[in-house]
Amino acid sequence: MAKKNADVHFQIMEILTAYIRENAPVAEGTHERKPRQDIQLAFTVIGRRPPKRIALERLQKFRLDLNNCDLTRIEGRGFDFAKADFIGTRFVRSQLKNANMQYATLVNANLQHARHLTDAFLRGAALKSIDFTNIPISQDQLELTFGDESVILPKSLDRPSHWPHEDLSPTLFRHQWRAWHETLPPDGD
Repeated sequence: MAKKNADVHFQIMEILTAYIRENAPVAEGTHERKPRQDIQLAFTVIGRRPPKRIALERLQKFRLDLNNCDLTRIEGRGFDFAKADFIGTRFVRSQLKNANMQYATLVNANLQHARHLTDAFLRGAALKSIDFTNIPISQDQLELTFGDESVILPKSLDRPSHWPHEDLSPTLFRHQWRAWHETLPPDGD
């Protein structure tokens, strides 16, 4: 229905993201089990939105709200989650090969053992309060993201020079992240 009717697209996306938030919340002691089929299906529908609808979302400055979701072992290969909010979301052992997470908000997100993160598109993403010690991410990916002192990097990676050398408040972080976006060359987005 959302593919054929632009008028209801935003409502359907809000319903699907709310469904995931309500039915797959982050909880203490969560086991690393596969997501329920209904959660995977909703995530798949959102991730495979047609390019015309994604363009409409960007025009309207719409962001997907997938905050505080348990997406452990979710299949997200090749899905488009650009400009989505993943604050406090768990991606433990999730499949993120070729996932588009450009300009996404990854704050206090758990990416432990996420598969193929080095193949994900992270240009312009916000990274805060994430421990990358055992998470495969490349220096090239980091250079295209914005983070602060709260991000823990493995010894093999260097902190990008444009990252502030302090743990910023959420408001200041958001402000500096948006200001940094203005310095990025256009990417056809």
